[in-house]
Amino acid sequence: EGLRCIGVPVFDRFGVVIAGLSISFPTLRFSEERLHEYVEMLHTAARKISEQMGYNDYPF
Repeated sequence: EGLRCIGVPVFDRFGVVIAGLSISFPTLRFSEERLHEYVEMLHTAARKISEQMGYNDYPF
């Protein structure tokens, strides 16, 4: 209670989820208006890591 977490998958070269990236913060600091921005930042980072792992078809 009082905590929010957002997470996205990281893929290996075979398209298998091998890890996840997430951010957590107190609910008091969470802005519903910025949710899309938070998710997009995570997807951008996960896409880059997945590409370095050999996966070039990140679905998000």
